[in-house]
Amino acid sequence: MELNFKNINVLNLILKWFKYLLIIQISTLILSAIFSGPAFIKPKYLSWAVVYPANITSYSDESLAEQMKQVLNANQIRDHIIERFDLWNHYEIDTSRKYALTKMHRIYDRSVKVSKTLADAIQIEVLDTDPVTAKEMVEAIIQEYELKIKSLHEKRYSETVGMRARAVERKLNTVDSLKLRLQYLATEEGLMDFGAQAAEVVKGYLGTVEGGLTKVDKKRVEALKERMDEKGGELILVMDRLKYENGLLTNMIAAYDQAFADFDRKETYVDVIESPFVADKKEFPVRWMTVLGSMLSTALLSLMFFAAFDGIAIKKTT
Repeated sequence: MELNFKNINVLNLILKWFKYLLIIQISTLILSAIFSGPAFIKPKYLSWAVVYPANITSYSDESLAEQMKQVLNANQIRDHIIERFDLWNHYEIDTSRKYALTKMHRIYDRSVKVSKTLADAIQIEVLDTDPVTAKEMVEAIIQEYELKIKSLHEKRYSETVGMRARAVERKLNTVDSLKLRLQYLATEEGLMDFGAQAAEVVKGYLGTVEGGLTKVDKKRVEALKERMDEKGGELILVMDRLKYENGLLTNMIAAYDQAFADFDRKETYVDVIESPFVADKKEFPVRWMTVLGSMLSTALLSLMFFAAFDGIAIKKTT
C-alpha cells in the first residue's frame, strides 16, 4: 500500500494535531531537561595547553611539531597516564571484563586530544568529569613528553660518549706503547735527542781529524755512531709518531668532553605558550542544545507519524 502525501498540507497538519504536538513537545522538553542533567549525564570539563617543541632535532622529514605530536600520542605516554591517574577506576572500567583494554583506549582517545594548530604549535586537550584532574592530566602529559625526549637524548648521547671513550682508550694505549719504546731507546740504547747526539758524533769526528784526540773519546763516539746507525731511524719514527698520536689524542679528548657535556646537560624540551587551567564551566553536555535537538527531532518524527496516519486515512476513503 502506497501513501500519498501530496494532499497533506503541513500547516493544516500542525493545526489538526496541535494539541497532541504541544503535549509531545512539553513532555520532550521536560524529559530531555531531566535526562541531560548531572544526575544522568556527568558534566565534563575541558583543560588545554599550547606548546612548542624545544631543543630537539628532527628524526625524519616531518616537522618538529608533527614529530612532537607523534611522541605525545605514543602508547608509552598513554600507558603512563593511565597508570598515574588510575584511570581504570576513574573511568569505572572492570578489568576482568572482555575487551576492557579496548574500552580503556577508546575512552582515553575521546578524552585526550593532541592536535596541531595553524601556527604549527601543539594543543593538548583533556576532557574529564573533574576539572582538577583534567588540568593535572595535561600537565602530566607534558611531563611525560619531557621524560620521553630526555630518555631518547640520553640514549643517543650515551652511545656517543661510549664510542668517544673507547676511541680515547685505544689512542691512550697507542701513545703508551710509543712512550715505552721511546723509554727503551733512551735507557737501553742511550738515544734521546737524535739531533743533539748527531751533532756530538760530528764534533767527535771533526775533533779526531783535527788531531784533538785528547779531547775526544773515540770509543764513545764510535759506539754512539753505531747505535745511531742501527736505531736512529726508529728513534725519529717513534718521536714523530708520538707527536702525531698526541695531537690526535688531544682532539679525541675534546670530542669526548663535548659528547659528555651533551649527555649531561639539563634543558627543557617544551616551550609552554598557554598553560593548562582548572575550568570553572562545563564543556559537555551543552544542555540547551541537547533539549533543543531533542525537541526538533521529536517534532519531526511526530509530524511524520501524523502525516502517515492521515495518509492512511485518506487512502482508505478513496
